[in-house]
Amino acid sequence: MLHDSDFNMRKQFYEASKKSAQLRDLGYANGWADTPDIVKACRAKGHVPEKINKGRCLNEYRCLDCGYKYLVDSSG
Repeated sequence: MLHDSDFNMRKQFYEASKKSAQLRDLGYANGWADTPDIVKACRAKGHVPEKINKGRCLNEYRCLDCGYKYLVDSSG
């Protein structure tokens, strides 16, 4: 039997997963000539993107509220 806190946590995870699947993929930030407008607007709102480690030198940044994600490769 699930407790209310377990149910709420699973529901939040499910909702975040749904949102994550719908995010606009901005590719690798390493290749940007200029910061995309969606990222600039997000920063102007005071949002701090969530950082997710994808590998030794690879991180994904995403904002579920603004609806985007991008990768940063710091290997060199």
